Amino acid sequence: MSRSLRCTASTRLARTLSERQRATGCRLYKGLVLLSPLASGLRVLVPIGEGVSFAAPLVAVLDRLFCPVVQDVQSVDESVFVVHGLQDEVIDIRNAYEIQAHVPARCYFPPLYVDAGHNDIDLLHGAHMLARLRVFLALLRAPLAVLEGAGGSSRHCTNTFYKHNAVRISRCGGPGQ
Repeated sequence: MSRSLRCTASTRLARTLSERQRATGCRLYKGLVLLSPLASGLRVLVPIGEGVSFAAPLVAVLDRLFCPVVQDVQSVDESVFVVHGLQDEVIDIRNAYEIQAHVPARCYFPPLYVDAGHNDIDLLHGAHMLARLRVFLALLRAPLAVLEGAGGSSRHCTNTFYKHNAVRISRCGGPGQ
């Protein structure tokens, strides 16, 4: 589990371990949790979509230069759980949307977007975040045979039940869209 800028190192480690897993056939990690992640240094400095239009190839090149989370997450082989505050003024929520859009389908776990800022997600929504982390960890601990029956594969820990089920939580604590 990592937060904010540290998501860069965690995602790079997950990418590296995934490459080793593919080469050796040994499972080296089970999942990745990203809390208030940035998609890339470029996307924090120049929010893409606010009247700024870069050609897609240029954005892809610039994304690789500084904190390339959005690039690295495409190469992970285990489940990814993204948590982000909808009111985050440090790292715009669009970073989380962009990362989630690049998570491989086999690694999908529904993201948690809450009505909070950058540093108060656990303060305002700690109980709900902890409950979702428990579900995520239970999924990672489930026997592969159980996951295969739920739509997963023997090589990757996934559960297709969660496909396209992002959860948004309002400040009052109830689920919302």
